[in-house]
Amino acid sequence: MKAGTVKVRRTTSVIAAALAFWAAAAAADNLVVQGKLRAIESCSACHQVMAAQPRPAPVFDPDENRSIQAPTFRRIASEYGQQPRLLRKLITNPRHPMREQQFLADDLRSIVAFIQSLAQNAPNASQRPVR
Repeated sequence: MKAGTVKVRRTTSVIAAALAFWAAAAAADNLVVQGKLRAIESCSACHQVMAAQPRPAPVFDPDENRSIQAPTFRRIASEYGQQPRLLRKLITNPRHPMREQQFLADDLRSIVAFIQSLAQNAPNASQRPVR
C-alpha cells in the first residue's frame, strides 16, 4: 500500500470515530434534556427539580404523622447519581410517603440520565440517607 493511501484511511478512520463520538454525545445530551422535561412534568409537585424552582410544600407522612420536605433532585443526585440501578429502584419502588411511580422504560432512563447529569456538579452527599 502506498503511504498516501494509508494516510487517507487513517484520516477517514479518525473522522468516523469523531462523528461517532459526537453522535453518542448528542444522543446522551438529548436523553438528559428529555429527562429534565419529564422530571419537571412528573416530579416537581413534590421535589425541587431545578435550583431556580421554588421548593414545593412539604408532604404529609402518615407514618410519622408530620409533614416532610421531599429531597431536591440535587440532593438525590449527590447521594444516588453514581448508582443508576439503585436510583431506578428508588424511583419505581419508592419509600413512603412517595407514591409508586409507573414510567415508561424510556422515560425512566431519561430521568435517571438527568439526575446523573446533576451528580456531575453536585456537592458531596450528606451523611443522612434521602428520606
